Amino acid sequence: FVTAPASTATTLTFLAFGDSGTGSAEQFAVADQMAQDDADFVLHLGDILYPDGGAGNIVPEYNRLFFEPYRNMLDTRCMFPAPGNHDRHDFFKPYRETFITPNNGLPLIGELYYSFEWANAKFIMLDSTYLFRYPLGPQMTWLMRELTTNTKKWLIVYLHHPLYSGGSHGDDATMIAGMGPIFEHNGVDLVLSGHEHNYERTVPMKQFNQDPAYPGLTYLVSGGGGTNIRTFTGSPNTAVGVSAHHYVKITIQGDTLVGNA
Repeated sequence: FVTAPASTATTLTFLAFGDSGTGSAEQFAVADQMAQDDADFVLHLGDILYPDGGAGNIVPEYNRLFFEPYRNMLDTRCMFPAPGNHDRHDFFKPYRETFITPNNGLPLIGELYYSFEWANAKFIMLDSTYLFRYPLGPQMTWLMRELTTNTKKWLIVYLHHPLYSGGSHGDDATMIAGMGPIFEHNGVDLVLSGHEHNYERTVPMKQFNQDPAYPGLTYLVSGGGGTNIRTFTGSPNTAVGVSAHHYVKITIQGDTLVGNA
């Protein structure tokens, strides 16, 4: 187990996945494959425990559906989680009692959004179950400060619910209106989500930033960590979509980011 590299490092590799905690054979298969893969750390994109985040039996449920499947991976690397809608029991109490995350110092919500830096990238985790619905609330005020003070080459946001989706839930108009302009106008390079039980990568989105020099923002959904897979229909924004259990491996080398599912 090793700590993060020096802040001047320019290479890193991480894994990302969501929608996992059912105890299924597919969850264990994905977990075993991730444990064999080489990565610095892992992002969990939410819905860590089904059906209700370990309600009533926090310790045995997290042992059975999280620590046991990922024991080999957790032995050697950090996992940075995001809370999903299935983790929301008692305002995410099981989630908050299980994970030690950077705390913003606010009662109840202080552990529900945070950021960290690794090599030449900054990662911002947001709660998309409750707090994003309050555009003038503390999470959004914090988000703007995190974005405008960023000094890293790469800026990656992750949260449970996708803004754009060709899956069964479709686009989230509230999130697009509340977060889309902020992401596009403040240099976010990649947004990772779960929630939809499939893999999807969008075309570069330029809905709010019409600057000809702006390359667009890629949204990626990885919700194939172990729960049931759903039929994928696609949308005009879909570049690639697949109904399959999977995880994502992303490697950054200097000015290049490469993702593989």
